[in-house]
Amino acid sequence: MITVLNMVKLDFFTLKSQLGVYLTVPAVIGMFCIMNSSLLLVSVTAAWLILIVNATLFSIQEKYGLERLYSSLAITKKTFVLGRYLSTIFNFVIGFAVSVVMSFCFFAYNGRAMRLYEILTAFCLSLFVFSFILAVQLPIYFRVGYSKGRYLSLLPFIAVFGIAILSSLVEKTNVILKYILEHDISFLCLAGSAIALVISYFISLLCYKK
Repeated sequence: MITVLNMVKLDFFTLKSQLGVYLTVPAVIGMFCIMNSSLLLVSVTAAWLILIVNATLFSIQEKYGLERLYSSLAITKKTFVLGRYLSTIFNFVIGFAVSVVMSFCFFAYNGRAMRLYEILTAFCLSLFVFSFILAVQLPIYFRVGYSKGRYLSLLPFIAVFGIAILSSLVEKTNVILKYILEHDISFLCLAGSAIALVISYFISLLCYKK
């Protein structure tokens, strides 16, 4: 019987063939660092890229018929779904670590300091954005697959982008976002992320028909 940890390893092994996709993450992060972007912007960008990389898993699964492989390995539905969630979250953690290291190097080069509070704030807010998009994206892929779901999965990306645009146009929205950035809401972001992911996991279990 395949365990959840083995399923996570299998996902990473599957993505090894797509090394070029992985390399786009540090490449784009480096571009933002060169533009002297904040750690928050860099980490949110990394979260977006990780979610795009994550979609590659479903693309490969559909293209090469990996469902048959999963069935032959006696992978249960719960193990498969939970493993996919965990592998994506691990990718986010790796992407955030790369963001911190690269931003720290560019900050040091430019004579800027990176505070622990800045790192924690960037982690919590980028995780919140990541969790919101993932919570919508994965149930779609589990329900209809990659080919039919790739356009629907863009909806949460569009929603987040729309909120960002709205914040620059509507003064009240900008005030709210400014308040969020100036006050410690780390716990609320972590709680919101956890709730969104747990609810999404159970929805995916209902959507996925093995």
